[in-house]
Amino acid sequence: MKYLYTIIAFIFLVSCSENKEIDTVREIELINLVKIENVYYEGVSHEGFTGKAIERWSNGRLKERYTFKNGILNGLYESFYESGRIFESYFLSGPYDVDIDDLRFSDIQWGDGEWHMFYRNGQLMTRAIVKNGTLNGYSVNYHENGQLEFKGLYIDGKREGEFNFFDEDGKLERSVFYESGIESEYEEVLP
Repeated sequence: MKYLYTIIAFIFLVSCSENKEIDTVREIELINLVKIENVYYEGVSHEGFTGKAIERWSNGRLKERYTFKNGILNGLYESFYESGRIFESYFLSGPYDVDIDDLRFSDIQWGDGEWHMFYRNGQLMTRAIVKNGTLNGYSVNYHENGQLEFKGLYIDGKREGEFNFFDEDGKLERSVFYESGIESEYEEVLP
């Protein structure tokens, strides 16, 4: 029994002494990053930055949060209203040829995951699935009052099948059918 305790203690000590990576995410101000040949570095570091970089509104609240891996803009992106409420979140898949300050919506290389947009009141506006850099999956949009606005399926960025559109009271207004993004049939719901 004495040997059993010795063996258990030895195994415990060996497992504790292994060099395990601590899962922490660094967060710094975006202004502290330097871009050289499409790779972002923290100050004079020779390794690409890994972690989160943030920008703040003049009131001190969070404006944007970017995720970097080995100096490449790659991972969850979040932007916020000046009030501090979230506006949008989605995944990016870099690298980018333009500076972050010059990044336009048309420049975005989408990473796989969910895309969310919110109204100023915090109500969800859009929830969509992005796969292979484009909309692929069910997408739903809501009116600012929380009622469903439309829902439908995207395949390779194109509407496919039935899309239902609702008024602000949640009543179905019309159904539109799509084949490869082209409207094939339209059905208006009469009151």
